Amino acid sequence: MGNVMDIFNPTAIGDICNARGLGSQEREQLSRLITLWQSKLPNNRLRNDFYHMHVNVENIGIAISPEFASILNASCGWPAKSVDMLAQRSVPDGFKLESGRHVPDIDRIMRDNNFYYKYPMAATSELMHSTMAWTLSRGRVGKSNVRIKSHSAETAAMIWDGGEERIECGFAIIESNPITRGSLTKVPTVVNLYTAESTVVLKRSIIAGTIDKWSAEYVRNPMGRPLMEPMSFSPSMTRPFGKSRISRAVMSITMSKLREDMRTEMSAEFNTTPQKYLLGADEEAFDMDRYKAYCGNLFITNRDEEGELPEFGQLPQVSFQPHMDYVRSLAAQFSGETSIPISSLGVIHDNPASAEAINACERDMVQLAESLNNTNGESLRNVALMALAIDRGIGVSIDDLTDEELSLMVDWHDPAMPNIASTADAWVKIASAPGAEWIAQTEEYLEGMNIPRAKRASMLAQKRQIDGRAYITDVVEGNIGNSTSSVNSEIYNGTQVERTGGERVRIEGAGGSDEETGSNGSIIA
Repeated sequence: MGNVMDIFNPTAIGDICNARGLGSQEREQLSRLITLWQSKLPNNRLRNDFYHMHVNVENIGIAISPEFASILNASCGWPAKSVDMLAQRSVPDGFKLESGRHVPDIDRIMRDNNFYYKYPMAATSELMHSTMAWTLSRGRVGKSNVRIKSHSAETAAMIWDGGEERIECGFAIIESNPITRGSLTKVPTVVNLYTAESTVVLKRSIIAGTIDKWSAEYVRNPMGRPLMEPMSFSPSMTRPFGKSRISRAVMSITMSKLREDMRTEMSAEFNTTPQKYLLGADEEAFDMDRYKAYCGNLFITNRDEEGELPEFGQLPQVSFQPHMDYVRSLAAQFSGETSIPISSLGVIHDNPASAEAINACERDMVQLAESLNNTNGESLRNVALMALAIDRGIGVSIDDLTDEELSLMVDWHDPAMPNIASTADAWVKIASAPGAEWIAQTEEYLEGMNIPRAKRASMLAQKRQIDGRAYITDVVEGNIGNSTSSVNSEIYNGTQVERTGGERVRIEGAGGSDEETGSNGSIIA
């Protein structure tokens, strides 16, 4: 994912629209994209600053003087919490066909492109800025022929095509380099323009601190759609690229929380050193610093002219309760805006919540995560299908894939994140129902128990080996005739048992092939 720090200002991209070799239609599309990107970049950077808490407090100037405001450093993690809590509930568990079978080519492509490492970062960027983009290009990565990259809204822009219900075109900053050796300032040097007909690679070089002009190179796109796919949070008819979790309401509430933290800090200072008074004392007797006099262990004064001792007292301390009540009010507003339980915002309740109450508080968040997975699943399906077509060879498009491959879908972990004890109990009860015993022998049964995909594959491979060995034993002992099939081999879709002349049996499955010698001296392989 591109780093926004590589681009110090929107004009760093230069006169890219006048690149050598760039056609008039692509020049017009790129100009619109650059204008859109430059107009959206300030707000996208603002949300990035709120996420990382690199914002200055907007001090009203009544309760806290500008002098103290410059000293106090207030921060609040609520904006990051609104993004991270939802992103952590969106966890893909691989791709599978409608039949439930996994596609080895897709698994290889995603593994070679570190997809499951990139997705959490992509989801975070999506929720922060409302959208992000996946781009594809042909290139060798591991054993795959396709590259999949992710881009935030700070390094990419897209234009929506309402008629086709997909993007019309988009651009992404692929690479940036420093102007001079050792310089922290970087400028874009490689930018890709994605259209339905081609991918235009725009490049420029930097030689001895001098930036060369842009040049364009066309790469034909047989897909019939741009090799760029948006992934947007909560899209709508009027906002096809969705909306940000760090909304204007979230930023406003966060700013109020920051100001309250500063007021609370000031109140804590005054409560630690409460104001005291001394009536009837000669002011000239206090020639020392008043703060030192306050902190001193010995306090000496004289009688006044009438022989009376000065009256010493202390003003009552200010209560913290109004500050605590206001923070609780802000937390309630933030919770209503983001569906995050108040307890997750660091606000302590008077009474501990029950398990039912906690589940009820998390229900809105789970529903948001399910909606997020549905929309992201459609985007990732398009990415996977385009990647599969590109990997097959030059000139292959999605239309060339089989009907079974077109049924590809994303498998997700349960966003409710239930504990394994409760899910195991539920699935055991389901599989124990009359006529449903076969469920316990499916992969979905293990998946429902929240067993990770890698462990499921290992467990099923071992199960196939165990079933195969048991079948061989029955064949050798004469318990089974010349039958060449077993229930388990059908259920687990991988064990093939064959017998030739009653002497040779071969088992092939995910666990590999094994050889044994039967009781009659024949080779069992």
